[in-house]
Parts: sequence; structure tokens; C-alpha cells
Amino acid sequence: MLSVSACGGGESGSSDHGVTKSTVLKLTNDAERVRYALLPREAIPAKVKRQKDLRNRATCSPRVLFKDDATVMATTPRFIIEGGIVQQTVALFRDDRAAERAFARLDSPSNRRCIVQYTHDEIVARSPEPVPSLMNQIINVEALGQQSTAYRLYVTVASETVGTDILLNRVRRGISSVSVFWRTIPQDLKFQEELLANIAMRLQRALPATPSRRHSNPM
Repeated sequence: MLSVSACGGGESGSSDHGVTKSTVLKLTNDAERVRYALLPREAIPAKVKRQKDLRNRATCSPRVLFKDDATVMATTPRFIIEGGIVQQTVALFRDDRAAERAFARLDSPSNRRCIVQYTHDEIVARSPEPVPSLMNQIINVEALGQQSTAYRLYVTVASETVGTDILLNRVRRGISSVSVFWRTIPQDLKFQEELLANIAMRLQRALPATPSRRHSNPM
């Protein structure tokens, strides 16, 4: 069964748990780092039927929010999978604190309201039937990285339930923002769990931790 909690908004958390340790890559600049951190087609944990080079142009999207603050950003194509569409944006910042502030902005109440309105407008544009207000559910997936938020916006239209999963992760100075639009919402969270694990692994490898100075206090 889907493990979710109904509420007015999702939850943010801080954790390093679940991020897999791995060999550091030799990436020399942020352009190389963001290209590696961005999920390739083969890292999507479902068969990708095709892809479209379209981007979300909402004012609450990372590409708009962070255009002046990120050192570099990249966005995948829209990957078309069975029952849904997946798209990811990765933004890198100058340091962990800048990324933490950016995450708070991306996950703020005002930005969530913008995402709700944008999602509702997108569903209205696709539906010949009237679309009620969206419902909001927390998605209880394992928190990966330093900050993580996962929630679902959904609505039933003409006896069919459609929705969008919003999956946000910060690993050090990198933020991954994923939207998954579901025409057929899955009954479990296997896809989301595997997707987030792949994201966390790639972000960690692209952004290795800076060694701590001797005698310094832990953060």
C-alpha cells in the first residue's frame, strides 16, 4: 500500500542516512559535476518509452528561482514512462549554506502554493471536465542527503485520479528537484524509492565532502 499522510503540506527533514558511500569521481568543474549529477535515461527505474525536450516554465521552478544564485543548473528531458512523466533539475551552489537557503526557498509555503496552482492549471488544460482543488499528501520515503521533502498533489477527475509527486533533495551544495506526473498513480513507492536512491548516489559522488580540519567542531 502507498505510505502517505494526508495534510496541508509536506515535511522537510535533515539526514545523511541512506546515502551510499562510493569512490570519488575526478570532476574538475561545476559544469562536469552537474552533468554527472543529472540522471541519465538509463538511471530512471522504469522503462523510458520516449523523451521530450520540454521544460517547466513555472515561476516556482528551480530554473526561475535560482537563475541568479546557482553556479550551474541542468534539466533532463521529460522522460515518458508507463503511466507517467519524469523530469529532474539539478542546481549547484557556491557552498552548503547557500544550498540550504535555496532549499528553504524552494520548499517555502509560498512556493508550494505556486506549485499547487501550476499543477492545477496543467491538469485543467488536459481535462475536458471541471477540476476540483488538489489534495496534498506527504510521501513517506526514506530521507536521503542533508535535506529531503517528498509530497504528492492529486485530484480525481471523471472517476480517474491523477497527480504529481514533488521530490526534493539537498546533498551538500547540490539540490535535485524532481516532478513525476502520474496519469496512473502506482500503488506502492518502489519507483520513488529507487529514483531517490539513484539521485542521492549521483549527487554524493559529484559533490564529495570537504575533509574536516583537525580540532574543528562538528557541524
